[in-house]
Amino acid sequence: MRKAIISLFLLLAIGGGVIGNQDVQISRKKLQAHSAQERMKFLRIWYDGANEEYFSNTLPKDTEIVYHNIPDNTTMGQTTHHFGDTFTIEIDPRFNIGDPTATSTLYHEMCHIDVWMVYGDEF
Repeated sequence: MRKAIISLFLLLAIGGGVIGNQDVQISRKKLQAHSAQERMKFLRIWYDGANEEYFSNTLPKDTEIVYHNIPDNTTMGQTTHHFGDTFTIEIDPRFNIGDPTATSTLYHEMCHIDVWMVYGDEF
């Protein structure tokens, strides 16, 4: 688990945004040009790829990813834990308009899920 988190932080520190194959890399213009529905598909691909590559598929595969304006108007992303160890990751398009920012926010939120899966209510 620690290796996954360290790897993700290193990836974010060097400005990475590509997981697995090159088809996942999406430019800022391409991401902006797509609808919210299409953006959620890209975020799902990134989630699944990072889950496999960095977390050995230990994060829930049924995590909901939502790309919408988060009401507090200051949050790039947030993760909500639901009953039964299901999660929702919300990504705010106002702050995540391009590939590097959106993926960094997604990976950050995935780390919250990872910590919850290990420590639960203790953290």
